[in-house]
Amino acid sequence: MNICYTELLIDNVQIPDEEEFDDSITNIAERNEVHESESNDITLKDLLSNLALPIDSEKTSKFNINRRNIWDGARRAFLRKTYKATNRISVMFTDSSGNSEGAVDFGGPTREFLRLLMHYLQHSKLFEGPENRKTLSCDAQGMRNDEYYLAGQAMAVSLVHGGPAPNFVSPVLYQCLVSDAKHVHSSLGDVVDPETQDMLKEIENASSLENLQGLIQKHSTVLSIAGCFRPLKSLNDKRELLEDLINWYIVGRTVPSLVRLKEGLKTLGVLQAMEIHKHIFEEAFVWMEQEITTDTINGMFNIKFSPSGSNYRIQEEHIIGYWRDYLQDCEGK
Repeated sequence: MNICYTELLIDNVQIPDEEEFDDSITNIAERNEVHESESNDITLKDLLSNLALPIDSEKTSKFNINRRNIWDGARRAFLRKTYKATNRISVMFTDSSGNSEGAVDFGGPTREFLRLLMHYLQHSKLFEGPENRKTLSCDAQGMRNDEYYLAGQAMAVSLVHGGPAPNFVSPVLYQCLVSDAKHVHSSLGDVVDPETQDMLKEIENASSLENLQGLIQKHSTVLSIAGCFRPLKSLNDKRELLEDLINWYIVGRTVPSLVRLKEGLKTLGVLQAMEIHKHIFEEAFVWMEQEITTDTINGMFNIKFSPSGSNYRIQEEHIIGYWRDYLQDCEGK
């Protein structure tokens, strides 16, 4: 379930003064955040609210989006010279005939756009693997068009502008984002390509040095590309060989993609905040199964009551009571 962590409707945005606007996004993030070791009470919502401080509700960046081709519209908007991540997003959806579906955006179209955008990225060629444990792919066209940077930028924008979290990232990829990738431990289970998996399992199951050396010759092309083609003196050498191969597949071959993704995530100071608050941001990127409770549902809505003392207000208060009773009854079943 995707959760919007910040509400950035016009009336709710806190606008910094001119002096704050002169600061870089990075400095603003560093100034407003508290290191995890200094506070156990800070939440993801707190961090995202701080990152949202530079957003100027008086200025907008317009996105003309066709639901049938979300990525094309997003790319055009992000690459527009006038685009600024600190501007409020204004989305206009068009149908296949190019007719406008609405000119004014008070938050709903933006959240729908960001939800569709995160869904697109989750299933795009830029990532590979199970639906909720994606690792980076090595897509030449994506690198040529700098789409990994745009993907990172889109993730950062969605988080800070009130959209859903990109919580489809595998734990090992998340660690590569917030730590030095050279020190990230990966395992055979992180390798998603069937042919590569078969090769690794063959090497892992080699029962003799002769058998192992035969496999080295059989897979010499891949091993050479990975920088792992070397003579082995004992059967025990296969463990180190496997570690090097897995590390190459998960990290080594995707370094260019990872670098650009991280550059995109620097938008609005998100990556810097992630590096400081690794454990807090993990819930936004790594999918975790959570039980839906009454509090979960209630937390998804902000109640907009009519003026106090009005007839509408009295009716609304009754309705809210019934609504909460209904949720509690459902939870108790």
